[in-house]
Amino acid sequence: MLYNQKMLKNVTLYKNYCTLLIDLALYPSKLPIFMSKILHYSPAELVELYPQVSKIGWTPVKIGMMFRCGLFVGYTSGKEKKAMILEESFVDLMKYITYVNKKRNFLEDDGFSGF
Repeated sequence: MLYNQKMLKNVTLYKNYCTLLIDLALYPSKLPIFMSKILHYSPAELVELYPQVSKIGWTPVKIGMMFRCGLFVGYTSGKEKKAMILEESFVDLMKYITYVNKKRNFLEDDGFSGF
């Protein structure tokens, strides 16, 4: 009985997924805004986009190590084994660091308020 319930659930999920794909193919304007703006960057590109991270000692190497430790969402690209990090997860971690440092009165207003 349990096996049949799992199979039914999988079939239902698959049908819903197929319906979503068909709807998006027929009506591309239904694509949610957040899905169309998913951007992945390498650690070096993130340091270029957000130069204020160098103030706290983050380098592309450290960002790559944090990715491999699971602090960022992303993937490792093909042959080069290069970390490709979701920009939103990077910004979320920066917001959290800003929050914690403000609670500890560590940062005055030195450029991190933009997160």
